[in-house]
Amino acid sequence: MRAFKILFCVGAMAIGVWSLSAQEAQKIDPEIQRAVQALRVQARKTTLQLMVKGKYSCCISPGCTFCTMAMGHCPCVQRLAQGESVCHTCKGGWEAGHGSVPGVKKGAVKAFEGAFLKKVFDERKKSLKRKKRRK
Repeated sequence: MRAFKILFCVGAMAIGVWSLSAQEAQKIDPEIQRAVQALRVQARKTTLQLMVKGKYSCCISPGCTFCTMAMGHCPCVQRLAQGESVCHTCKGGWEAGHGSVPGVKKGAVKAFEGAFLKKVFDERKKSLKRKKRRK
């Protein structure tokens, strides 16, 4: 659990760092920059492992890590193909012109609604409690 909390905190910092300008990023502690880079490398490795197992199919390029971190898989391409919503990161990617599914217009892409997100995070919370009880 402690490792997850650390990873989550570093992940949250990484999101903040990714959104900084180059000049602002230079002001960040080098140790944090190294931790963010390590997180990026690990996220990429995990994404590749999920792709090989057929459990990751992001609808933007480059792909995002929201679903991987929140659900342990990415269903966005399948959901998009069925006319359903995608994660907010993917929705933002479509808005920025990074959609990777031919024939889909960015205006047709919808973000996960509140009820779906509640289900995702409730399941994640249950999963973390189960892991904690096993220890």
